[in-house]
Amino acid sequence: MRHFLSLTTIFLFVGLQAQTFPKNENIQAYYPFNGNAEDASGNQKHGTVLGGVTLTDDKFNNESSAYYFDGNDGSMIIVNEALALGNRSHTISLQVKAVANTYTKSSHLFSHGIRLTNNGLHTRTQSDGNLHYAFWANDLGYKNISQNSTQWHNYVFTYDHTTNTRKAYIDGIVLEESYKSGDTSIPYGGGEINYESEIQPIWNNNCTSCHGTSGNLDLSQGNSYSNLVNVASQGYSGFLRVKPNDWMNSVLYQKIVGNSSFGDRMPQGSSALSASDEEKIKNWIQSGATKEGSSKFVIGAQVLDENGESHESWEGALDEIIIWDVALTKEEVQSITPSYSFDFGPGGWIDVQSPIKNESKWSIEFWMKFHQKPTTGKNEILRQTNNSGSPLFTFYYDAVTEMFELDLTGSSGKTGIKSTANVFDQAFHHFYFEGDGSLLRLYIDGTEKASTAYTDNFPNSDNTLSIGTKLDGNLDEIRIRDVAGFPGVPSSRYVAGSATHLLFQFDDQNASTINDNSGENNHGSVVGQANYEGDVYASGVGGKPNTIRMIVHLNQDVGIGDVHVGIWLGSAPVWVLNEWFEKDNMNSPSPVEGWKFELTDSRITPSSGPYQVNAFFDQNSNNEPEGSEFNVFLQNIYTDAKGYAYINIDLGGGGGGGGGGESYYTDSVEVVIKSIAPYIGSGDLWLAIYENENINPVGALPGIPDNPIFSQRILDFDTTPIIDQIYTFKNENFDAAYDSGYAWVAYYYRHAADGDYFDVNSDPYGWGTFHVDRQSIEQGNRLKLEMHLHFLPGPEITPPSVSSIQANLGQELQLSFGVKASQLTGSEVEFAEVVYWSGHADVIHNGFVQANNNGDGTWTATITPYDINLGGLAIGFSAYDLMGIWSGTPIIDIQVAFGDLPDPSLFAETNAKTYQMVSVPAVLQDARSEAVIHDELGSPDKVEWRLFEWSNGQYYDGGVSFTPGAAFWLITKNAQQINTGPGKTTPIFSPTRRNLSDGWNMVGNPYIFPINLAEHVVLSENVEPTLYEWNGSSYNNTTNMEPRGGNWVFSNGSGMMEFFPIWKPILQNEAKPEGTVNDEEDFIWKAKLITKAGNHYDETATFGVHESASDTWDRFDYHEPPVIGNYISMAFDNDSWAKNGGSYSQDIRSEGSSQTWNLAARSNIKGIVSLNLEDIDAIPSHQDVRLVDPVLGIVYNLRSDKAVTFTSQGNENPYYFKLIVGEADDIQSQLDDMGMVPTDFELFQNTPNPFNPVTNIRVSLVQDAHITLKVYNLLGKEVNTLALNQSLSKGNHRFIWAGKDDNGYQLPSGVYLYRIEINSNFGRQLYQSTKKMVLMK
Repeated sequence: MRHFLSLTTIFLFVGLQAQTFPKNENIQAYYPFNGNAEDASGNQKHGTVLGGVTLTDDKFNNESSAYYFDGNDGSMIIVNEALALGNRSHTISLQVKAVANTYTKSSHLFSHGIRLTNNGLHTRTQSDGNLHYAFWANDLGYKNISQNSTQWHNYVFTYDHTTNTRKAYIDGIVLEESYKSGDTSIPYGGGEINYESEIQPIWNNNCTSCHGTSGNLDLSQGNSYSNLVNVASQGYSGFLRVKPNDWMNSVLYQKIVGNSSFGDRMPQGSSALSASDEEKIKNWIQSGATKEGSSKFVIGAQVLDENGESHESWEGALDEIIIWDVALTKEEVQSITPSYSFDFGPGGWIDVQSPIKNESKWSIEFWMKFHQKPTTGKNEILRQTNNSGSPLFTFYYDAVTEMFELDLTGSSGKTGIKSTANVFDQAFHHFYFEGDGSLLRLYIDGTEKASTAYTDNFPNSDNTLSIGTKLDGNLDEIRIRDVAGFPGVPSSRYVAGSATHLLFQFDDQNASTINDNSGENNHGSVVGQANYEGDVYASGVGGKPNTIRMIVHLNQDVGIGDVHVGIWLGSAPVWVLNEWFEKDNMNSPSPVEGWKFELTDSRITPSSGPYQVNAFFDQNSNNEPEGSEFNVFLQNIYTDAKGYAYINIDLGGGGGGGGGGESYYTDSVEVVIKSIAPYIGSGDLWLAIYENENINPVGALPGIPDNPIFSQRILDFDTTPIIDQIYTFKNENFDAAYDSGYAWVAYYYRHAADGDYFDVNSDPYGWGTFHVDRQSIEQGNRLKLEMHLHFLPGPEITPPSVSSIQANLGQELQLSFGVKASQLTGSEVEFAEVVYWSGHADVIHNGFVQANNNGDGTWTATITPYDINLGGLAIGFSAYDLMGIWSGTPIIDIQVAFGDLPDPSLFAETNAKTYQMVSVPAVLQDARSEAVIHDELGSPDKVEWRLFEWSNGQYYDGGVSFTPGAAFWLITKNAQQINTGPGKTTPIFSPTRRNLSDGWNMVGNPYIFPINLAEHVVLSENVEPTLYEWNGSSYNNTTNMEPRGGNWVFSNGSGMMEFFPIWKPILQNEAKPEGTVNDEEDFIWKAKLITKAGNHYDETATFGVHESASDTWDRFDYHEPPVIGNYISMAFDNDSWAKNGGSYSQDIRSEGSSQTWNLAARSNIKGIVSLNLEDIDAIPSHQDVRLVDPVLGIVYNLRSDKAVTFTSQGNENPYYFKLIVGEADDIQSQLDDMGMVPTDFELFQNTPNPFNPVTNIRVSLVQDAHITLKVYNLLGKEVNTLALNQSLSKGNHRFIWAGKDDNGYQLPSGVYLYRIEINSNFGRQLYQSTKKMVLMK
């Protein structure tokens, strides 16, 4: 087979018309790997073999016809010529054979484009069970149905650029999406940023007037690239002007964005570059800073990095790689790799260790095709014995009885079922049998053929299960599972699921071993000869295209007659062929296999219908169906995707269908639910039948009417029944006489309800009548019951109008309402009450008040003053009748009115000279800030007080409106108590909605009691599920909203908060706060950085690893809130993220060998800033934690350095760090790449200089040494000792001088000298240097 494919392919590209592959004209490259990596398509896209890649056997054991990759870095095949995959559709197919180690890591099959950008295509397997098809970070993962398999499989990946749709296949099966990260709406570009056409014009337009052909930096056309990339910076030692793949350590980029640590912002004397130009330069650097780019296609590894290296290589074999520039259809994909069935005809069979033993629930299914109908003996298909050779499990066809028989022997003895079936037409038929703990069932072609009681488990035996021992035919798609429940006849190949323990699909055509595709490694052994033919799906599930096949049965002896069959198309039927099909002079009853009719015609088309079929047994040979003859009319028949349909027609005469003089209807009954109570969920439908059509369906409530002739559960629903869906049931106890009328009642027993009996308040109820019409049944119709199922109505309640209810703070509330008996039941009212919810300072109180009957149809109840307070009020009215049926009214809000309150109930007392967020938890009569705060604070006066509103990304100082849910910043010179004025309470049942704008929003608690985000608030899915509150010196994360205060919340685009103090609805698309869905339990680790400047803190910088997190934006990442007043901010700098880039207070990543976070510290406070790592013990002890100062080149070990200090000049410019957590070797490799190891002893110029109040002095040591560092005035007098013979390790170190002498006194402005002496550990002088610095007050 293998050599045939390769030879045909060679002919294909020299003009032969044979079509080996679909869409030959669109093939860009084809690598058959027949001894080399050359492209056999004729397009000259040849590959170069590198590293540990060697020739090996292919799937057909042909020598040197595939390549084995050893999994080491640098092992790959690089395609020499660029492939055109970017901005266009493509399909990539390859044969894949993994080894066990492949699935323990990230293993790349192929890659293309540029790393670290959306123009990088990376396809790989991973240990998480996913097959990843990623446009770099924009990753789609698919459930890898071949995970852990070491057999050959065909992988196909298609990308439709027009619709931006990706699909993945294994062995022709469409894979289910199981993982997604990044913005998968971004299409695949496949290219790169071209330096000459996209970067050089930026220099031409903004820079070359100063940086032309003269000067230190020439950025003119043709010269700029060689003067920038990998060129050392002249002004900043240890840095490159442009460092590929590292924008943070590229001086060019830091000067363009204005990082003051790198001097003045460029370009000087003109406007800064546009944000789009800055982003383009950043992306160019991060994608490798290439000049012309390289869209290399790499087989078996990642695309190359800036050093020309590749990683995460494939470990295993690859073969038959084909690349198209179109997206193949599913049918075209499935034609690439033919599939097969096992032919048992020549005498071979299969032995396998039984994959299930002693299971209470189990199922076995397969497709089977007989070569011919057996005529002798018992033809075994499946067999398993005990140690003594006695059969425990057998399935066979008995040619004598012409029955299929299934026998099992368990602890209770032998149990068997048997059935006839017409399956000897040399086409595939589907067989399924199961034990579900109570019954043993047999299905053939989707029809339940037989069942019997069976409570034993599946036989427990260590002996092999033999398959096809005496079968003259084919088997395919053999599946054995430990679950029961017939899933229907499959229309495509099986995919192994968690319950699957054996799956034989025979596509390897192995002569000795049958590979198990379930992942359970229950491989089979071939006994005798192995032969293969096309599989069951090669011709539309065993049927011929454009064909309707019919088998007609008559189970009664009525003499000789003619069998007629006619076929029509459409609801207004038109003959498919203008004639009846008939078989003359047939003896009745029909043979076991029935009378076979088959019509193949071009007018029978794929996926068409409805077709209608009329079949009858003509006993008087007049070619017309008559009332006394057996006659069936079938409707709604549709063909499959190949244009095939199979119909089994039962004319009657015993066990079905009508006709033949039966007195009772015994066929299946159709149930159509026309309406049902909403949100009812899963449950059982119970039906009772009565001979008297005039029963009273409500007279026996709360039970059902007595003396039914039939009363049983007829249907079981996993979810709410579908309206107008036809459901069917068949029960041997249901006997309805023809041409008779009956009454029925039905109720739907909800699985969520208590008890196992009919409950008038929990179970929907309905009733009706039906008539069994013989003529309609004989025309092929079924008996149909149409049902309306609803809750029975209780007493009728007339509540008072909301406007008539006046509730005043601290006063009792009397309520009157009307109640009368239900018109349907007439049952008297037994009890009535008022149910209410009242808000208090710490909780909502739920209570009820029994109402008094006034005797005139009205009832009265009173709520005490205690519950009429500032927390709000909601009420409802309910009643019961003597039948126990309940009724209630919708809940309504009652807003409690209050006057000009003298106490601080609604506004927090302000603290002097302290910013605090404020809100009002009520609906004020006049919510304008002038009315709320001016009478206490006076007219606007920026010296006495200020009020700020946040809008459109900035603060506004002015008038605001104190509506529920709004919050504002307030600062007062002196402490003040503010009285809000009159108003009403916020409604507590109807939700309060707060619309959020894109970005940050200030929100307040609308209520007088605390609100928990998880329990009482619904956030739209684009809102970050955490809050920030200000404590006067720092922000804290919280999920609680305190009354009268305020919080920050972030929305990615327009969003919404809805407050539900009483009942929070369960929604699928809301944002979930941490801790609500086992998030806390699923954190692998999490830690926090505490940063302090003066008396202010940042305590929100949280980082960690979570099993559900990604390395870009996801629901675990929270933005850094805005600042006000004096502040220190430590945030994760994620501007590079393609989606929702920005500064973050929390950044949670996926698990990996190492992770790197970019940090940026900002402050308007001058002085020394300290940083501490909290929860260091939460980080696994085998991982190092390093903080890198890339500007000064200093690396801190946060496991030993309890505190790190650095300086702030108070100008709010960012101070950058890198935080790295991972294995020591991985971190050291990154540090080496960043150049963190000094090459010379050196004392650096202090920064900043001049300075006030503090400055940094950096020292580099190339070995461990002792240093002395002192400060002198210009007279040479020593004023401060920073280090005296201090022992330091090799590396970069920083000292901070605050302009003070040894006694801590501040020194005057002026020029100072600082001098270092470096001695070896043995006292030998290694280095000395002196430099100047300027202290400026």
